[in-house]
Amino acid sequence: MPCLNFTNQKCRGVAVLLAVLLVSVVLVISLVLLNITYRQLIISNTARESEIAWYAAESIFNCARYWDAKGEFVSGVTTVNCAGDNLVVDESGLTYTFYAGYQIGDVNTCAKAEIKKDSAANQTTITAFGYNNRPYDSAGNGSCGTPGPRTVERALQTEYQG
Repeated sequence: MPCLNFTNQKCRGVAVLLAVLLVSVVLVISLVLLNITYRQLIISNTARESEIAWYAAESIFNCARYWDAKGEFVSGVTTVNCAGDNLVVDESGLTYTFYAGYQIGDVNTCAKAEIKKDSAANQTTITAFGYNNRPYDSAGNGSCGTPGPRTVERALQTEYQG
């Protein structure tokens, strides 16, 4: 006998059962939508952090190309000027390395440039690394800080004769 008036003793829990079932379905749908939204936020944040790292790498890459075109990376070079900052150049054989700190939006970031000269092949390789959340340690040894769990690194590299 179907429960039409809910006065029957056997039919008294049907309304509660239907309410719990309906709330459970709505809760599952809500959790699925929340999970999708959370993943989209993570993806968009990663894209933003990647862009910050890219801009840092591109900035120091352009600086390294500029000074290399001017012929500054020769034995004994100690500093280069990028964006108004005098950066200390570390020379190790025919490899020159320097670091720079940048403010990109509200993020303090760091970048590293390596210039390798191969005199036998008359070839130069410039590699630039940009980081999204590694602050520049200007007071210490002039390098990038320790990477965190969400550190994004982007790199640019070029090789050319000369």
